Amino acid sequence: MNLGRAIGLVGCGALAAAAYAQPSSFTDLGTHTTAETVTRTVNLVAANDIQWFRIVLPDVAANDGYIDIFTTPTTTPLPATDMSDQEIGVYNDAGNLVRSDDDSGPGLFSQLSFGQTAPARPATVITGQTAGLAFSGQSGPLAAGTYWIAVGRFNVTFNATGWSVTSTYTGTQRDTVLNVRIQPAGAPIPPSGTGAATPATINQGDASLLTVTANPGANPTSTGLACVIDLSLLGGSGTQTMYDDGTNGDVSPGDNIFSYNFQSSLSTPGGTYSLPWTLSDAESRSATGNISLRLVTPPQWDETANGGSDAGDLPASAQVPSGTDPFAVLAGFSESTTDVDMYRIRVCDAANFSATTTNPETTGDTQLFLFNDQGVGVTYNDDNPAGGLTSRITGQFVPGNGDYYIALARYNIDPVDEGGQLLWANTPFNVERQPDGPGALGSVATWTGTGGSSLAYRIEMTGACFSSTSTPCDPDFNQDGNVDQDDLAYLVNVIGGGENPTNRDPDFNQDGNADQDDYAALVNVVAGGDCP
Repeated sequence: MNLGRAIGLVGCGALAAAAYAQPSSFTDLGTHTTAETVTRTVNLVAANDIQWFRIVLPDVAANDGYIDIFTTPTTTPLPATDMSDQEIGVYNDAGNLVRSDDDSGPGLFSQLSFGQTAPARPATVITGQTAGLAFSGQSGPLAAGTYWIAVGRFNVTFNATGWSVTSTYTGTQRDTVLNVRIQPAGAPIPPSGTGAATPATINQGDASLLTVTANPGANPTSTGLACVIDLSLLGGSGTQTMYDDGTNGDVSPGDNIFSYNFQSSLSTPGGTYSLPWTLSDAESRSATGNISLRLVTPPQWDETANGGSDAGDLPASAQVPSGTDPFAVLAGFSESTTDVDMYRIRVCDAANFSATTTNPETTGDTQLFLFNDQGVGVTYNDDNPAGGLTSRITGQFVPGNGDYYIALARYNIDPVDEGGQLLWANTPFNVERQPDGPGALGSVATWTGTGGSSLAYRIEMTGACFSSTSTPCDPDFNQDGNVDQDDLAYLVNVIGGGENPTNRDPDFNQDGNADQDDYAALVNVVAGGDCP
């Protein structure tokens, strides 16, 4: 960093090096003796640049006070110019390395934590990055004094003496944010907490237990802890009380785990919600955080719950889902290393047809295939062109509306014709393709290859409806395995606007109306009569 650049960054200037071969330019972060967080944007002037920051810090010990030093993005999602993988090092005023870190923070972000080991400060949360470590004094105690913080882009070498730090990076990423969180020994420590949702993903209309596990503050110890959460995004109160008294979903009273059993609504749009919480004590100290909760549309057809068993892998054994159009969500589970699941659907809007497994509910590397009603390949994708190992197909190769078979397989399980020839070539992976293998003109006869571990999947579709060859006159209307009076009661309830967990079409006789005639038709079929 040159002097002019440093002055523009921090307003207090870049100071020239003193004795002991200190860094030739640096940003002075000043002297700190009270609880605060110092934040500065870091901009490398070249790919292999190292930016230096000098700071005077108070004493912290394993049982009192802390210094947490960590990097975060300039914004989220991570800009292309931000460093996706930084490294930080701390040197003392004699130029000796105290501690360095590469990837202890979220994803490939860096962090150091000196002093107090318990209670730990919650881990930094960065959208799109895997979880990092909590701050629990892993870097040891730190004596009061002047320290030098070095920041660079991986790959950085921190030598043991003489403030000697070098980087071999040659790319274009330059920016990040350096944070120094300071809590001197003996100073009042606010409470802290960690939020969670169990489960973290629920269907619209289902419940999730929201919890904040509180760590009382110190100097003095917190009294009168209380917690509220903002549920306004989900149609609830903006200051919903969370409980630690054994009610409202709380398991054990008085254990500093504040809870609220949240019941979602079917009318709340699906999506991932960040729910802010505030923890406070009677000493006028507080902490804040967020709980992430994802709401999803319930699947209209589940391979096991609705289909009764494993979906077959060929047209003759494919499941034929039934329900009320449009057909937007299909869920299942790939049980073994050779399992393929196939379903008959109707493309009812070919121009806008799509199907994807790119969602948090799909837990592995998928492939999606679409075949016509004769089993001939139409379109296929392994890895979504937008990125990742999940899959997406569209209507670009679909010739028109009609019945088709959609199949899900794990990588690397592929369809072959009667001669054992691949319908699709193995590559490229991240392109949606028409059949282009040696068996491209044939129909699927079997599958070859093995996949990885079992996975849950969710196929989200547009432009799709239930197959025209479904069996709406199945008399087991409530899908409980028996044909009896309960099926008639179920239909009456659905016609009257009641719940329909099996997604059956109440228009049993398929005359375009859901009415008394459907009940009469079902009575006839239950008694052994013909389907309408």
